[in-house]
Amino acid sequence: MRSLKRSQRLTEYRCRSGRYARAVLDTRSAGCAVIFPGQGAQRPAMGERWRDTAQWRIVGEVSEWTGYDIAELVLRTGEQRLRNTDSAQLSIFTMSLMAMDYLIEHRMIGRVHACAGHSLGEYTALVAAGAISARAGARLVAARGAAMRTATGQRPGTMAAILGASGAVVEEFTAAARSDGAQVWVANVNGPRQVVVSGTVDGVEAVARAARESRLKVVRIAVDGAFHTPLMAAAAPQLRAALDNVEFRATGTAVGANVDAGL
Repeated sequence: MRSLKRSQRLTEYRCRSGRYARAVLDTRSAGCAVIFPGQGAQRPAMGERWRDTAQWRIVGEVSEWTGYDIAELVLRTGEQRLRNTDSAQLSIFTMSLMAMDYLIEHRMIGRVHACAGHSLGEYTALVAAGAISARAGARLVAARGAAMRTATGQRPGTMAAILGASGAVVEEFTAAARSDGAQVWVANVNGPRQVVVSGTVDGVEAVARAARESRLKVVRIAVDGAFHTPLMAAAAPQLRAALDNVEFRATGTAVGANVDAGL
């Protein structure tokens, strides 16, 4: 959550690695909306600061629910392995749950009126909104990660964000690249001037080259697959089967959908 100058308060907390200060938006009276991150937000040892907090219990819970060693992922796993989609998704999902739990425990936020997330983050948003349980969310993320890792093994790829151009301009870049035989598409429209492309390594590089020639900034995303493209089709049946086993509950908290931005 972004902080605003007039409503900041400085919160200090102590963790295993020392004392940290964070500027946190105080929304206790006004309420808020929460947005959760997706793949690319992972970092080696990102769980280190949380080891001595009450939220560390969530690491054990997610490990039990999924069969993955989450502590290993968020403490000792290197950057390259964290790029694997199954590792990245479970790590970020767990860290997001811990952060949300911390904010609630310390009464840093008031009523949450809406939740949303970037791709993977939509699953975290569903948990935060109460639409699915944390256990169901963890198992869904594990199934999604496993299915997507299988698909990336069959059709490797990558992603990049193009900054400074409209969606229409980036669509022209991808269309030109496809006309030359590349496999690359617009995957996410994060904002009027931030558009993510996804495809094969060569396809994304072709778009990145065109963007740089137009004096646009290109930011590579630390993922190992062409997510949100036809190259991920192989993951759909396994994820659909996992979704069929989840009970979704009605909730008073709105959840923004990635597909159409509907609530």
